[in-house]
Amino acid sequence: MKVAEALALRADLQRRLEQLKQRLVKNARIQEGDAPEEDPAELQSELEKSARELTLLIQRINRTNAASRFGAGTLADSLAETRRSENTIQRLPGAG
Repeated sequence: MKVAEALALRADLQRRLEQLKQRLVKNARIQEGDAPEEDPAELQSELEKSARELTLLIQRINRTNAASRFGAGTLADSLAETRRSENTIQRLPGAG
């Protein structure tokens, strides 16, 4: 799997997890005596399965980034530096 494919899959899994969470909360908030639209146990199982998939995918992406040479270091090094720079800029007054 190419990095771009893995990143797209990660985004899809993150969206799916958020949707599952919302569906689970929606089905947990029902009036007494009403039946939920979806089985909460099934939703919870699907949520856990998707979370495991996402964790494994992120681990694979991180290993690839750590092993990929980029400039004087690795891709993981460059990503960390970029994140640090972005965080510093966001902390500036009026930056957001």
